[in-house]
Amino acid sequence: MKTSLLLKVIVISIITTVISNYSYSQIRYGIKAGYNLSTTIHKTLSEGDYIDYEKADLKSISGFHSGGMLQIDFGKYIAFQPAILLTTRGYKAEEKSLKTTSLNYYVNIPLNVIGKYSFNDITVFGFVGPSLYYGFAGKTKMTYYTSTGEMLSTTYYKTFRHNDVDDFGNYEVNSHDSFKRFDLGLDMGIGAEFIGNLQVCLHYDLGLLNIDRSKYITTPPAISKQGNFMVSVGWLFNKKEKQGEKTAIPEL
Repeated sequence: MKTSLLLKVIVISIITTVISNYSYSQIRYGIKAGYNLSTTIHKTLSEGDYIDYEKADLKSISGFHSGGMLQIDFGKYIAFQPAILLTTRGYKAEEKSLKTTSLNYYVNIPLNVIGKYSFNDITVFGFVGPSLYYGFAGKTKMTYYTSTGEMLSTTYYKTFRHNDVDDFGNYEVNSHDSFKRFDLGLDMGIGAEFIGNLQVCLHYDLGLLNIDRSKYITTPPAISKQGNFMVSVGWLFNKKEKQGEKTAIPEL
């Protein structure tokens, strides 16, 4: 009840702020795309130890992001930029007898508040905001090797599959290879805008939730959190107005 009331207050506050600043704002839309370097932190409890976690040796994996964005400029110094992106996350792991690669696809919705300052035709800015993730596709590839380095077999698992249950109602061992679909992140970074249209950004999206699903087969569960270092290039189709200019309103 309290959470629902708080959510209503936040939504009403945002709507009121947007309406009250509408006459001072400019809405621009565009596209963005770029490079991802995904990191995954995975920790499991040591046997018989409920305090210290053993951190898995996972390596980063390259990927991409692309999609559309909207930017609402409130005057000279503040803006709000939501976006909807197709983005990748994942990891690599290598052992003597096993190599694992997991590459997964998400719908990503960052909601960033921007602080900016302009120098002639260049605007520098920093931003921060929540970032929503929903995983819809992905596979984990596991390749097994002999002690002499010869490949034995390769197995693929769906990352976001439903719980696997055997004929006795028990969760199968392979279920621990999958992740939860939903994640909440914190996106933060810096960037610059050139000639009123071109944006270049460096940012890191830190995953805040434990997305590991091993709680279905192990007690206590493991902890997995993901993050993305991102380099983005965006283009806003309608050029930013210069200070003092006003958008012409057509007569009816």
